[in-house]
Amino acid sequence: MNAEPPQQTYHYRILQRGTLPLSPEGAMDISIEHRCTSVVIWPAGESPLPARAIFTDPCFTTAGKKEAQKQIERIGLTLNAMRLIFVTHRHRDHLPTDFDRDTMHIFQTRIPAEFPDIAIERCPGHALDLHALIFRNVHDKIVWVVGDAILNRAWMLAWGYFWPNKYSRDEIAATWRSVAKIVANADLVIPGHGDEIRITPELIETMLNRFLNAPCAEMVPDIAITLRECLQRRKHPAP
Repeated sequence: MNAEPPQQTYHYRILQRGTLPLSPEGAMDISIEHRCTSVVIWPAGESPLPARAIFTDPCFTTAGKKEAQKQIERIGLTLNAMRLIFVTHRHRDHLPTDFDRDTMHIFQTRIPAEFPDIAIERCPGHALDLHALIFRNVHDKIVWVVGDAILNRAWMLAWGYFWPNKYSRDEIAATWRSVAKIVANADLVIPGHGDEIRITPELIETMLNRFLNAPCAEMVPDIAITLRECLQRRKHPAP
């Protein structure tokens, strides 16, 4: 991983909880809305202010926007106050909607200078331009906001990629490398279309046991090694 471990701690709040109607097994539930997960992040010890709050993937559905407005008002802001926008990747279901982009600073690869303790890491596969935002939360846990590098917990545990996009074998292999990198370095993952995922030894062990059945697993045998090493570190942390 190229990014430096962040030191300053940050609060975050989920504004829109992402959902996905398509399951990794291929079942489609049309009662479930297709929407991305969006969060707001601000420095611990500070009041959340427009110039000091980062919004991630603020692509709100009609229902999601109502919930986002409630959540953001609880910390004394409004959605119209959004200024700093991190976009994980430029698929249309993650891009800002219904806002004045002239008042926004949208970034993806370089963190604004006023946030030196937040890092950005490339996570290609689902999209060539996909990047994760990394910060340390107030409980001293490393949080990765990863967009669709990991769709949600079910897709991650199934080693599933979003097959409707018709990825090449190389793109699938790149997806698995990004998943392994995230799992090896994160304590908490905020995926593209689901709730937070806590990375535990049990979760890593499940992923390791299922990896051999993943599509194109033979192209990236080093991932099993990465996961085994990660599992050992989690089970036996350094003193």
